[in-house]
This record gives sequence, structure tokens and C-alpha cells, in this order.
Amino acid sequence: MRKQVFCTFVAQVSTLNFIFGEIKCSLERRQRRNRLQIVVGIVLKVVAQKHLKGRSRGILFGFIVHELAEDGLFRFGVEQFDHAGKNVDVLVRLASLAATLAVDLDDEQSGVLVQLKASETACRHLEAGYPFAAEAAGRLRSVLEELKDLGASAAAQSERLDADPERLQKIGDRLNTIYSLCQKHRAADLGELLAKQTDYEARLQAITHGDEAIAAVATELTATEEKAEELARNIHATREKAAPTFNDAIQTTLARLGMPEARFVVQLTPAPALTPTGDDEIDFLFTANGNFAPQKVERIASGGEISRVMLALKALLAHRMELPTIIFDEIDTGVSGRIADAMGEIIADLSQTMQVVDITHLPQVASKGDTHFVVYKDAEGSHIRRLDPEERITEIAKMLSGSQITEAALAQARILLDK
Repeated sequence: MRKQVFCTFVAQVSTLNFIFGEIKCSLERRQRRNRLQIVVGIVLKVVAQKHLKGRSRGILFGFIVHELAEDGLFRFGVEQFDHAGKNVDVLVRLASLAATLAVDLDDEQSGVLVQLKASETACRHLEAGYPFAAEAAGRLRSVLEELKDLGASAAAQSERLDADPERLQKIGDRLNTIYSLCQKHRAADLGELLAKQTDYEARLQAITHGDEAIAAVATELTATEEKAEELARNIHATREKAAPTFNDAIQTTLARLGMPEARFVVQLTPAPALTPTGDDEIDFLFTANGNFAPQKVERIASGGEISRVMLALKALLAHRMELPTIIFDEIDTGVSGRIADAMGEIIADLSQTMQVVDITHLPQVASKGDTHFVVYKDAEGSHIRRLDPEERITEIAKMLSGSQITEAALAQARILLDK
């Protein structure tokens, strides 16, 4: 139990930041900057290391970026690339087909149209004595008109497709280059390859301007350290100013708790480095006898003295922080009699401005509450129950006399509750 109480004193150190002049906002700012200092320091080291390693990668990235951007390689959009890749061969075949069809139809020596025209003329010469010749000439005329239209369309398509072998060769070469780059850089398509190009350019930019980035981080770190040190000095000055008042308040409460000669001192010593609570190491010094020099409370105080110092600290803390609720868990350990009654009075005073929940085994303390709950266990588990006035008298009598409740214990319980 005493070890737990000692550990609690360590936790009380941070509460001084609220008690000494209500510097909560300053402390929070200091804590943020302290964390920032650590983070910026790590970032600075990481950036420096990456910068050193990055110099060796800069040449590689520069080569890759140049390779990907060379000769207007990506003048194709992604959709145009897909379209061209799929249709360049088709384009060549279509242009060839259109040109061949136009020649086959319109050639002056052996074209289809020339031959059909001759056949039509021959049929016209025979139509007077041979009825079928007239029919054949008419049908040939229809075919000629249709084929003339087809030939004109083929010629137009041949001109529109513009199947320039040199131009098509350039397009094919560019597509082959892009396919090769996709394989080399493990890109599934042109879109992914373009994304890799952007990534390499960003990396090269970061390496090229790495010195500026490190200098900017170092400047920010220096400014953060200066601000943190300034906040720490302000916190220290506020603590020094508030310490005497704080000491007097604790000693006044200890006097009420039966230690009129007690001395309580807040000792501030420089910390080796900045901490989340400033640059002070804070110790609570205590002595119950004014003739002896105060020492660290966790080393010198007895169990009962620790309980009283703890109550004095928490009572002052609760008032200054304006807590809505405070819970005391057997804070009266190690005391009894008149001191227990004084503790109960102090705890009752706190209940005038906030809700107080106190767990205790002392009748002097339990009798000061407005409401009394009893906690008990049975085969089904733990339970809590609110006591009515008569049950409360019985419960406090048990605290006084044990399991055998006497009339004297009941009478004393009524006296305690009537106070």
C-alpha cells in the first residue's frame, strides 16, 4: 500500500502546472512543441540520410526521366496510344485495299469498268434480233453505274487514309519504343508508364533540392527549440512565484489534520533537459517536526502522514481546478480517532462545491456523508446498496464495534451522525 502511495506522489508533480498560477494553456503549448521538437529532430535525420543516399540515385533517376521524355515520346494520349496500337496495321491494309480496288475498277487497259462497258455495247448491237441481249445490256448498265460509284468511293477512301509508308513507319517505331519502355519499367500500359515518369521526376526534384529542404527543417527546429525554452522559463518563473503560497496552503491543511509543526516545501531544481512539463525537476519536501530539515516526502513520511499530505494536496487541487467530481479511495489509511474526524471534516467541506465520493472504513469519515452506500459480496458476486437512516446507524455501529453490535456502539453511531 505504501508503495502505491509513493507512486501517487510522482503523479502529483504534473498537477503543479495547474496549481501554480493556472498555466494549463502554456503547458499544453509547451507539450505540443516538445513533441514537435522530437518529431522534427527525427525528420531532420531521416531527410539528411535520404539526401545522402539520394545523391547516388540522382544520376539514375535523371537518366530514366530523360529516357521517358526523349523525342516527344508521349505526344500520344493514353486513348490515342491504344487506338493507334490497335489500328496501325489495319490502316495499312485498308489503304492498300482501297488503292487496289480503285485500280482494278478504273484501269484503262484491263479495268472491270472498261470490260463491262464493252460487253454492254456488244449486247446493244444484238438487241434488235435477240430480246435477251436487250435485257443483258440493261442489267450491265445497272452494274456499271454501281461499280462506278464503288470506284469513286474507293478512290476517296484511299486519299483520306493517306497511307504514307514513311509516316506509318514512324508511328510504328514510336509504338514499339513505348512497348519496350513498358516492359523495361514494368508498366502494364501507357497510363502506368506515365505515372512512373511523374514519380521519377518528383524523386529527382527532391534530390536536386534536398539541401534546401534540410535547411528549412533545421530552421524550423531551431525556432521550435527557442520557443520551447522560452515557455519553460515562463513556467519556471510562475512556479517560483506560486510555490510559497502553495506551501502555506498545504501546511494550513496539515495543521487541521493534527500536524501544527509540519513543514511542506516545493523544491525546484534544473532538469537535465526539457521535459513535457518544463525544465524543472519538482520534489515535495516534508517534515512533521519543525526542528528537522524537510526531506523528500516519499522517503520520510509514515503511512498516516502520507495520507494527510495526500488529502491536503488533493483538496487544494480540487479547489483550484474546479472539478465537478472527486473520488477518494481509502485516503484515510493509517489514521484514526481525532485525525480521522478532521479528515472527514475536510472531505465534507469539499462537498460544498463539488460531488465527492469517498471509499472508507472509518466511521468518523463515513458519518460525514449525505448518502451512505454499502458494498458487499455474496455467492452471486459484488453488490452495492443505498442505506436508509436506520440501516446507516447499524452500519456505522459495525465500523465502531465489529460484528458484535453493542448499545454503546449504536449510541456512538447516532452521535456521529448528529454532528
